[in-house]
Amino acid sequence: MQNNHSFHYLLFCLALLLSMVPTQAHVFSMSCKVNALNGAFATHEGRARAIAHFRKCHVTKLWLESYRHMEHVAVGRLREVSNSFRAAGFETCGLITPTQLNDNHQMVCCWTDPVACERLATECAKAAGVFDCIIMDDFLFTT
Repeated sequence: MQNNHSFHYLLFCLALLLSMVPTQAHVFSMSCKVNALNGAFATHEGRARAIAHFRKCHVTKLWLESYRHMEHVAVGRLREVSNSFRAAGFETCGLITPTQLNDNHQMVCCWTDPVACERLATECAKAAGVFDCIIMDDFLFTT
């Protein structure tokens, strides 16, 4: 009888310990391109539709792109969109796609081109003024 109680007590203690282990929910994230921020997300109604869609898909983190293919999102718009999504409970981060930064506007960015580096630094500084976290999506084909 004593062994049976000891075994149950051990199981109880194990279950108690396991209940104390924090569980981390999976984060589903979505990248939102420049044309969405300058287009659909520019209006309250557009952001409301996006919020409903992201919730339906269980998205909790949004990567908001501020530069791609010579198209920019103004800092004011970045803040407005980011604040709207944050107020709705989403985590927001910055995203930069370093394409067409060179004077010849070639798709692939050359990291040794001083003009491209200067333009990229400007875009990074702009995004860093809005977001705590920024990712650079270089498609893994930059030179």
